[in-house]
Formats: sequence, C-alpha cells, structure tokens
Amino acid sequence: MNHFEKIAQQLAVHDLDAMLVTSAPGEFYAAGFHGEGVAVITAGKTWYYTDSRYIEAAGQLVTGAEVGMIQTGQTYRQLVQGIVAAQGIRRLGFEDDHMSVAEYGQWKQTVTAELVPASEILDLLRMVKDEAELAVMKAAQRIAEEAFTEILNDIKPGVAECEIAAKLTYLMARKG
Repeated sequence: MNHFEKIAQQLAVHDLDAMLVTSAPGEFYAAGFHGEGVAVITAGKTWYYTDSRYIEAAGQLVTGAEVGMIQTGQTYRQLVQGIVAAQGIRRLGFEDDHMSVAEYGQWKQTVTAELVPASEILDLLRMVKDEAELAVMKAAQRIAEEAFTEILNDIKPGVAECEIAAKLTYLMARKG
C-alpha cells in the first residue's frame, strides 16, 4: 500500500514540479516500505531508490515507481539531481520538518531545483485514512486485543514485567 498517486495529485495545488521524500515516516507513507531510500514523485512518474541492503525487498514490495539501487560512491543527492536535470524539475518540495539545516545545505549545494518546504503535504495526507489503512488498523487492534486477553491470566504477583512484555510481543507476532 503506497500513496504515490495521492502525493502526485497535490503537486499542482502547491505549485511544485515534484516532491522529494527522504524521511523514514515519509518513505513508509509514500512507498509503503520500511527501508532506507528516497523517492521523487512527479505528476507523471515516481522514482524510488535504495541501497543494496533493501533493493530486493523494495523490488518486490514497492509498486507504482521505478525502483533502483544507488551505486557505490554515489549519494542520494547526486541521484536526485540526475532526475531533476532529466525531468526539468524547477520546484522540488521537501520534508522540511524532517531535515536538519546541515542536510538542507547539502541538498541545496547539489540539487539545482528550488527546494520548497512541503512537509505539510504528507502531514495532511497522512491525517486522512483510506480504506486499506483503516483495515490494517482494525486488524492490528484485533491482534492486540486477542493477545491481551490471552495474557491476562499470566499477570500476577511474582511474574516479572519483562516476562509479560516478552510473551505479549510473541503472542502479537504469532497472531499477526
């Protein structure tokens, strides 16, 4: 489950040519994948790049994007600049709430597009859940309730909190 299309639909509203996603929460929302990488989303196409540790899983799990692997000696900034240049991207939204001043400076030095603060795009989209997200949340709640009900008899004096936590974790993983 990814949200590339929803993000792409917001570009014109915010006068952007593309959106750069670099944070872990942004990446998970946009790509539906926990890895380490970047996504560049335009109205017509999306690119998702990661490193060799995640490329196999990303290739299988990330849909709706061209999935690629960063090369040894290359930075994500250089890779994104290649897309910016090839696509003629002038205004590139970025997750300002998830980027330090130092990181921003590095991106500004490498990428020729105007970097436009745009965290609000992802923040606002993440606030409204679609049917698939609601289904996942309901399933997670059911799993937690079942595991908690099952462990209630184990909670008594003399049982260490870490034992309860370990068993609860096990029960939720088994049910999920």
